[in-house]
Amino acid sequence: MVFYIVLGVKRRRVAEGTYFDVKNGICEAFFESIGYGVLIHDSETVLYATKAASRIFEALDNKGIKGRKISELVAERYFKDYVNLVESVLAGERSPLFQGLARTVDGKEKWVEVCPNRVLYGQKEAVLLFVRDVTSEVVVKRSRSRIHELGLVQSVLSKVMSGDEDIHSVEESIFKYCEDLRIADMMCFVQVSRGRCDVRYVPNITPRRYGKCFMRNVRVIISLILDIPREVYIPNMFEFSSYGYSDVGCSFNAGSEISFFGVPLKVGGKVEGVIGFMKRGYNTFSAEDIAIARVLSGQISLSISLQKALRELAEEKERLYEIAMKDALTGVYTRLFFNNWMEEHQEMLKRRGEVSTCVLADIDNFKRINDAYGHLVGDEVLCRVAKTIRSSVRGMDLVVRYGGDEFLVVLPLVRKDEAGRIMERVVKNIGTLRDKFGFDIGISYGIASANANVSLVEALKKADELMYEMKRSKKLLA
Repeated sequence: MVFYIVLGVKRRRVAEGTYFDVKNGICEAFFESIGYGVLIHDSETVLYATKAASRIFEALDNKGIKGRKISELVAERYFKDYVNLVESVLAGERSPLFQGLARTVDGKEKWVEVCPNRVLYGQKEAVLLFVRDVTSEVVVKRSRSRIHELGLVQSVLSKVMSGDEDIHSVEESIFKYCEDLRIADMMCFVQVSRGRCDVRYVPNITPRRYGKCFMRNVRVIISLILDIPREVYIPNMFEFSSYGYSDVGCSFNAGSEISFFGVPLKVGGKVEGVIGFMKRGYNTFSAEDIAIARVLSGQISLSISLQKALRELAEEKERLYEIAMKDALTGVYTRLFFNNWMEEHQEMLKRRGEVSTCVLADIDNFKRINDAYGHLVGDEVLCRVAKTIRSSVRGMDLVVRYGGDEFLVVLPLVRKDEAGRIMERVVKNIGTLRDKFGFDIGISYGIASANANVSLVEALKKADELMYEMKRSKKLLA
């Protein structure tokens, strides 16, 4: 276990010769009552330690620390600096913040923060230390710095924002990072949807018992994390059984010992899944492993939230596009859409030497229909005419609401004579609307073709002229 000692000086001037002898029952009872670790030593030996201090330092070898040499608490390479600090405190001087490294046992780490004060203990000059365990704070800070230095978070975020990676790719990137640094041998990603848990393992394995999906009410470790919901650490998941919950149901060799650390996946404050980190061996996750796993879990949650937000933005963009490009009343394309489409289509006609025919149509006597039957009926007539035109032409043909009661039909790869036959069919089908409305509905139209030499704009102008000629002819015959 590695012990780091961070020593901070309490900024209080002590008058020369003013000491308090703290070796008495009242002071010792007070030290025990405050809950902090309190340690007293002279220049060589630990003279007194509260139970809280002993709990912090006993991890050295599970023995008490009273009577130990202070050289056992501080690493050799830092011991000289620590002795200088002790001498300065005993001399009544202010001392700077000090960081020291103690000996290593089993590869574990413990960080403590101490505040030294000059006291008497049994008429002997000594240093009193208020001790606080700051392991988790230091480990998290160091882990975040480590992740930042490697640029993982920035890399993943940039890929998510650019759309280069889906969430599975993000998961695999994070697992590769964990594997390289020996943080985890395997990870599982669980998403909950409609009472079912879908599990994805990285690297991919064939799960036993429950497979890659199971119902939400199956009582495994994953369900426990979802039910609580908070992170869970289990030294060996195959020996776990609590409140009716058992192992995660994934495939390992019989007799394996697997440490498990699981974190609930929260998106927008809602628990939507679980991220599980697994490592071979009993109780093999260090404090730094767990701290990094927490940060990475937050990164996955953030990635999912970002992807969800980007997906919603794309859907909203598509919805707004539909609003702008589709006529709200009739459902056919708007003139705005046609203006954008026309440029690309004209280029195609030039490039391929093909022909497209434009038909501009206008509902006969539409103003009279509105005046006689009201605008609601008029709107319904517009909708029915638009629907009839769409159903009378091919799926590849473009139908546009060009004006109030004017419709434009573009027929790609169709010549003018063939377009005339198509429009005869359209007129016939529109005529059947009399059965619904009880009055005649007809259209006047003009037909003109566009090609490499005749632009769509010119064709539209010609079609418009022919349409009005037909309308005038009908009025003369009326």
